[in-house]
Amino acid sequence: MTNLLDQNPIYCVEQILIPEGLPAMLKVFAKEAIRANPKELENFAWRYFEKLAATVKLDDSAPPPTIPQIVLVFEKTRDVEFTNQEPMRKIMTSCGIANNACDNIFKLADFPSDLIDPKEVIVLLITSTCKVSLQVGT
Repeated sequence: MTNLLDQNPIYCVEQILIPEGLPAMLKVFAKEAIRANPKELENFAWRYFEKLAATVKLDDSAPPPTIPQIVLVFEKTRDVEFTNQEPMRKIMTSCGIANNACDNIFKLADFPSDLIDPKEVIVLLITSTCKVSLQVGT
């Protein structure tokens, strides 16, 4: 009689190679999913990653922000509950984030109005630092 453990390999930490950026990306996605509380998680995930793949460009005009830049943005917006997109853009660019990278963040966020929560922008900035290659469809 074959044991179930004999059929399926057991993986330990040393056997699993976790791609760079995956834990951070999953953490940010989980926060967005919890914040949105979608009725259909699969559709939400599909839209989220499709939008991420479409808007986060890997080119010289929109390099992803660095962690020190994100920390600076956080420090400047720590006590700000809400702001408009243009003042938020000025804060981001004053911290060294490229204007085109700001455009990508605002496209990805697709905010319903000009009034935004800086914490959401911080989450998206962190998301954009992940080195991920997404292929939609085949």
